[in-house]
Amino acid sequence: MRVVAVFLVSFSLFSFCRAQNAASNDTEEHFSYIEPAQPVEPDSQPAEQDTYLIEECLSNKYTHKSCKKVFCHPWERCVEGKCLCKLPYQCPRNGTSVCSTTGRHFHTYCHLKSYECQRPEAKFLNKGKCTSTECSAGEFHCANDKCISVTKACDGINDCGDLSDELCCKECRNNSFHCRSNICIPNKDVCNKEVDCLTGEDEAQALCSGKSKLMKIMKKNDENHSMDAERKLAKTFLPQINCGVVNHTLTRRKRIIGGQTARKGEFPWQVAIKDSGTEGTTVYCGGVYIGGCWVLTAAHCVSATRVHLYRVWIGLLDTIQYDTETDTYRLNQLIIHEKYNAATYENDIALLELKGHGKGECSLKYSIPACIPWSEHMFKAGDKCKVSGWGLEKGYTKQYVLKWGNVNLFQNCSELYPGRFLQKMACAGTYDGSIDSCKGDSGGPLVCFDAENVAYVWGVVSWGENCGEAGHPGVYTQVASYYDWISHHVTRSLISRYNI
Repeated sequence: MRVVAVFLVSFSLFSFCRAQNAASNDTEEHFSYIEPAQPVEPDSQPAEQDTYLIEECLSNKYTHKSCKKVFCHPWERCVEGKCLCKLPYQCPRNGTSVCSTTGRHFHTYCHLKSYECQRPEAKFLNKGKCTSTECSAGEFHCANDKCISVTKACDGINDCGDLSDELCCKECRNNSFHCRSNICIPNKDVCNKEVDCLTGEDEAQALCSGKSKLMKIMKKNDENHSMDAERKLAKTFLPQINCGVVNHTLTRRKRIIGGQTARKGEFPWQVAIKDSGTEGTTVYCGGVYIGGCWVLTAAHCVSATRVHLYRVWIGLLDTIQYDTETDTYRLNQLIIHEKYNAATYENDIALLELKGHGKGECSLKYSIPACIPWSEHMFKAGDKCKVSGWGLEKGYTKQYVLKWGNVNLFQNCSELYPGRFLQKMACAGTYDGSIDSCKGDSGGPLVCFDAENVAYVWGVVSWGENCGEAGHPGVYTQVASYYDWISHHVTRSLISRYNI
């Protein structure tokens, strides 16, 4: 019921412990060179044969933080054999004043390092007091106030140190790779089996198919290579989720007037919401399955007083024809956004937790979840996305089968809907109004696809002015703006494809 809602139709066990003190290259650390032990016979115990090492000492596992063996840095103090961070006031007051990247002024370098010990983001920036840095005409002003040559911006290299020189680029220099979110990444990060662009175009199959599966990436030095390998290894231990991928290739047909009938399994995240307190087969609202026992819909679709009456239909195509590959769920709970405004449709979003069968688990065998986008920069104006639902056709006639249509994302609809198009809203449609969502589509998904054809629910059908009217595209709740709100309720591990 879009208010004229639309269908529109070991991390290696090599620990980088000394990074805290050595990462900024402020203090040299000296290590003795130990001659490698001579080869031993296969039956021998290497540790016993190596005369260079003291076995009884090795068991203590000393490190550069062990002040029984080494001196602590000036900003550390020795406590029970370990170098721990001093409090800043415990540093000597003599020295040169310095400034940190957080904009804070410190009396001495020791004070800064002591503070950094506990707040790692406070790196050394420059000597003297913190002043707003004035960059010259030929320089780029980094977000951390560092000045670099403007020719170093948008070249795929993090010259600022905070990456601010690579995040706002219309195009990229030096043949570095340009992500659709206007970020530049170095060519060495393209087709390295690790997604760097928000929507994965740097690892798209079409781009990487001609490259060797065993492609070797040149690194500046062995340490960087090791650190990169460890970072990648760490990511493999993160929870993996499967969302937004269907068993067949979604066709990108030319524009369909009024929408196209959906095929079986084409929109496996689409659900129907019915109210058992009303008669007939009408789908009251749509929704989108996002994993586990959770469905996303519009807040204006549901009421807390009718939780016991709602039924969520999974795998439904035709609302009249019986289909064995459908399932129905009652609700366990309903969560409406706490700042939803029924008058303006601001924060028009809600979560439905399905009541699982048997032991309470939700094994939705006829459904695949759509992915939740974590950034408002993943898709942009002009991108073609798909909207689906059982909403009214033009002329406000009922329909009983799931339909879908291609729509374009619009840049901003503030001028089309003055005073009504608010933050966290998105709009999409066709310029002539031929494809749109309508009443009955509310709560349903506006889905956009990344470079690997993975589906993200970019919007939830919210409201619009009439249906299929030129100059009045449908308005949607922008799901990316509610990533934290959704993850707070359903847990981040359920919906996080990359950013865990």
